[in-house]
Amino acid sequence: MRKKNIYLIQAGFAFDQSLYFPCAAGALAAYALQDAVIRERYVFKDFIFRREKLDEAAGRMESPFLAGFSCCVWNYEYNKALAKKIKARNGKNINRAVLEVLKSEIGNIKPILFSGDNYSREWEAEAKKRDLPNEKTTPGALKALITTKAFNLFEKYQVLSRAELKSRYLIHVGRFIKDLEIEVKCLNNICMSQVIPAAVTYQKRLAETLLLTRQALGAKAAVPAETELLKNVTDLINTIYSLNKEIQARVDAAETIQEAPRKAEALDVRVRPKMDELRECVDALENLIDDELWPLPKFWEMLFIS
Repeated sequence: MRKKNIYLIQAGFAFDQSLYFPCAAGALAAYALQDAVIRERYVFKDFIFRREKLDEAAGRMESPFLAGFSCCVWNYEYNKALAKKIKARNGKNINRAVLEVLKSEIGNIKPILFSGDNYSREWEAEAKKRDLPNEKTTPGALKALITTKAFNLFEKYQVLSRAELKSRYLIHVGRFIKDLEIEVKCLNNICMSQVIPAAVTYQKRLAETLLLTRQALGAKAAVPAETELLKNVTDLINTIYSLNKEIQARVDAAETIQEAPRKAEALDVRVRPKMDELRECVDALENLIDDELWPLPKFWEMLFIS
């Protein structure tokens, strides 16, 4: 008896070169193949789980007796519609039926197919043109969990209730707050106990070198390089110290906010930009300080860290 072909389809997310293996499909096939009757009558063909071109994926399905889709909340309705159309058009050649359905559906899903890097300004403009959401911050993106659309979707399939979705939203918000507070503490510790002490030591070296040079060559000796370097290092030290104090003050102000969502937004709007600004100053200082004095691995050194 000729065995019948079974295809399991579990298309996962694919970002850059990342690949999500079809664990659920594999577990299902492994369990089914324990049955002697199934082994005798059916064969599980290659899993379809890569983000392949649609016609190539469909073309690899040889006389499928059954095609099983892995359905999740975000793709359930689409999978149902796709399966119904394939079934309605299914004749002797299921491959042709699949391709016909995909050709008709590609126009409907085109607005959400970027096929780009999703990060450049060009793709941001494209997202706006297609009326796609493009939240820039974590607190803003998390609000998608508590929209009417999300409530209706998760309740329809009895996955999560409104109360459970709101609870998860608050948990994620709390995690964001805690992570940011930890980052601020680490940033403060690194700046005050490592970056600034190293910079002050280098500042002292430059000042002593400047004085000794003028003592040897005269008070009017031209030392523009040393002078400019000393000024740049001094300005960066002062800026880093001031920004660090300002960040601490803004974090303390956010602590007075009782509602977690409002606190998260305050930290994101008032603290994170200053953290980025402080990072830029530290990066600039890193390019000036002697390698032997700098307490942290420099970017070029990271290339050789095993």
